[in-house]
Amino acid sequence: MPLPQIKLRKTHLYKKGHIEKDFQRDFFDQLEKLGWICYHVPDIGMSDKFLDGILVDPEWRVVFIEFKQILADTFNVSKFEDSQVILLGKLARRPLSEAYVAVYSQKHKDYKITTFRELATQKNDKWGVKLFTKD
Repeated sequence: MPLPQIKLRKTHLYKKGHIEKDFQRDFFDQLEKLGWICYHVPDIGMSDKFLDGILVDPEWRVVFIEFKQILADTFNVSKFEDSQVILLGKLARRPLSEAYVAVYSQKHKDYKITTFRELATQKNDKWGVKLFTKD
């Protein structure tokens, strides 16, 4: 089940040092307007990081999402915590679950959504995945 492509509304308000959280809130706000339930999983005090969110679509299907941000065009898979890689791998192997990664580019003020499975198969020998084209 793919996530809907939404238009971010508040990129001009994203603050340096807080971009990933601002992107997450903006994304959740737009999904909620479409009838989705969005839950941010707090990770304060946890030794192992879970994913950033659990999403429930209007038909009650559940998906998981992790938010990341990059400066320009390429996402490096090493940005995941070890515990997240383990969890994302487990979710990718389950036939009825999907784990998404939403990556925001500061340069492009836009985002791409992909699955963890796609990132893992597209990474190069330096663990990079080119998500955006250079201008």
